[in-house]
Amino acid sequence: MKRRTFLKRMSRAGGLIILGRELDIFFPEGISQYVLLNEGNLAIDELGLVGKKRPDLYGDSYKLRKRASEAFSEMRKDAQKNGIEIYSVSSYRSFNHQKRIWNNKFQKYTAKEVSPEQAIEEIIKYSAIPGTSRHHWGTDVDAIDISKPQPRDVLQARNFKKGGAFEELGEWLSANANKYGYWEVYTENLERKGFKPEPWHFSFAELSMPILKIFTGISLENYLIDETVKGSNLFSSSFLRQYKNDFILGINPQLISSPAPHSSSSGN
Repeated sequence: MKRRTFLKRMSRAGGLIILGRELDIFFPEGISQYVLLNEGNLAIDELGLVGKKRPDLYGDSYKLRKRASEAFSEMRKDAQKNGIEIYSVSSYRSFNHQKRIWNNKFQKYTAKEVSPEQAIEEIIKYSAIPGTSRHHWGTDVDAIDISKPQPRDVLQARNFKKGGAFEELGEWLSANANKYGYWEVYTENLERKGFKPEPWHFSFAELSMPILKIFTGISLENYLIDETVKGSNLFSSSFLRQYKNDFILGINPQLISSPAPHSSSSGN
């Protein structure tokens, strides 16, 4: 792990967060530098963190923040040299987009006479509660290979395993994605809690790591308990605490910034 320390001034007013402490982030090997979100101060509106304010996005068939888009484009070009056509079936998603996914699944389960509590348990095996999806940040992609015959349901783990339609893509991403700053989020690790493994979901660590650090500090109740989100009346404080620990933080440990060690140094 490589350590980078960044000193910034702090300001917080009306939901605008500007990171303002010594931020020690231990980046995975292969990430040589940290790029500020807007080539300036790391300023993020809370509404942007939960998908209710669209950031500046770039890309053709995908939408990502600038640095994430540039790196993804380079990765696609190099994969093409190996006969692999990487395509993002999902990149940036708004709160409302995630809400449509959530509400459709909730209706599907409850229509089968499944209790609302059981419906939520089933949905969060693969889908995030609206406001908590990493796709809100413009840093994450769901990747497939469109040069191969497409299975009926492309986002299935079996497609990326031996004999699957995207076996070659899965092997290539495992060997090469880190070179472009992308890391698999929901790994096949028996000790990891939260969402089921998603060998298609990769995150641009230079941006998603500091965003995650900020995101975990906001009050989720302010955004997740929404009458337009089906079942959100069941999101108790204890449920949201467990959801944060198991699902939001139940990711590849390479994508979680280490706590800042005690230091006698000071900064602005």
